[in-house]
Amino acid sequence: MSRLILILTSILAIQGCVGAATSVVKQANFAKQITKHSETELGLTQSQLVSVYGKPARIFRNAASNVSLLYYCDYGFTDEQHYGYFVHDDFGYFDGFIYSEDDLNSYPENSKGVWVDENANSEFNCHHDVRLDWSFTPTPPRAQQGWTRTEYNIDRLRVVTLVQKNGQCTKAAPIRIILEGQISPDSSFAIDRLLDRMATCSDAQDQKGVMTISMKSGGGLLKDGYALGKTLRKNQVKAVIEDGAICASSCAVAFLGASQRVVEDQGQVMFHAPYFSGKNEYGQRDINCDVGDDALDDLLSYYKSMTGAETGERLFERTMWYCSAEDGWVVTGGAAAELYGIATEK
Repeated sequence: MSRLILILTSILAIQGCVGAATSVVKQANFAKQITKHSETELGLTQSQLVSVYGKPARIFRNAASNVSLLYYCDYGFTDEQHYGYFVHDDFGYFDGFIYSEDDLNSYPENSKGVWVDENANSEFNCHHDVRLDWSFTPTPPRAQQGWTRTEYNIDRLRVVTLVQKNGQCTKAAPIRIILEGQISPDSSFAIDRLLDRMATCSDAQDQKGVMTISMKSGGGLLKDGYALGKTLRKNQVKAVIEDGAICASSCAVAFLGASQRVVEDQGQVMFHAPYFSGKNEYGQRDINCDVGDDALDDLLSYYKSMTGAETGERLFERTMWYCSAEDGWVVTGGAAAELYGIATEK
């Protein structure tokens, strides 16, 4: 028994030393993190920030202002480091912070709304007791710094364009388009016309910037999904379904046309079978998925042309499981979307 106790004590001592050494290394990197944080470019989207800093420890969300806080923290040997990024749905990253443990007191007005709840239940992480008071957080800009914002409201469609004023490229996408609402002839026409007008800028090495479109739509007509998807592919557009957004029906069809496709962790894409819509004898909506072989061949052909033969056939098979206007095959997050070939990256 005494030998077992000695072994267990030795293991715990070794683990403690390893943990302490790790904490020392992390704290030694705090200064590098401060420099990296200070160089973070305004306008980066949530997915771009995650690609740089990894998955946040927590995400705070204020739906009323369309702002999220991506919150990160690390233990050091004698201190903690807390840092975060305020991201607006339209304008991207617009403000942030980096604090030591002592900076986070019970006065959120001094720390951009972030504070520590000393009465919180104890957990083995550096964020369990962190709270956010939105009344003291930074106010999002009316337009992204250095960018020109234009909003187009067309029937059931809202399109917002964000274009750099100075024409210089940055790590953030130099052109962003936000599409919300019904996929219709208006959406395909508007995006096609706007993309024709908006030439991407080049950097010193003559590398073209990428045009990014954020998509949030419950769908519309299938033929307009085809048209929009082909427009996105022609212009080599990167499409993003952001956290909390859903791109369904013909929006999902159009999404496949983007040359780069990203679904954020809480983003959703939904597919269902094509159908004819009408009303039954009681005046209620009635759908009919017997659209004919030609229409189904067109859908399968489109899927294959945008994603490849194997992926296209798989998507078609899953799509046809659901004959519904409201329900469908739902895929959530980048990992699952990439696994099925819907997204081009996790």
